[in-house]
Amino acid sequence: IVAGRLDRVGGLLDESWRLKKQMASNVSNGHLDAVYEIARRAGAEGGKISGAGGGGCLLLCAPRKRHKAVRAAMEAAGLREVPFAIEPEGTRIIHFTDDEPNTRHPGRGRAPARKPA
Repeated sequence: IVAGRLDRVGGLLDESWRLKKQMASNVSNGHLDAVYEIARRAGAEGGKISGAGGGGCLLLCAPRKRHKAVRAAMEAAGLREVPFAIEPEGTRIIHFTDDEPNTRHPGRGRAPARKPA
């Protein structure tokens, strides 16, 4: 990423996904595997699951020209898109609820970062 080789990120995520699955059986499950393969067939180059024990979020990397197809495939599979942006300042705490607008534009629908007490 730092070297500007964003075209390699999807493939590296896919390689990491496959290697992790070889190392342990609890890295994924049948549902996540099926959704991941649907995303790949729609044009995603790779992905990563994130969350406490068995996922919760699925980050996908796809060329811009495939975004619409991947979004449609994930929506058809019952997944909801959660917008995000890469923050140059690092991780920020946000609040995301079902009643917030479903926007695909980073920076909208976000609560401001909270300062530690």
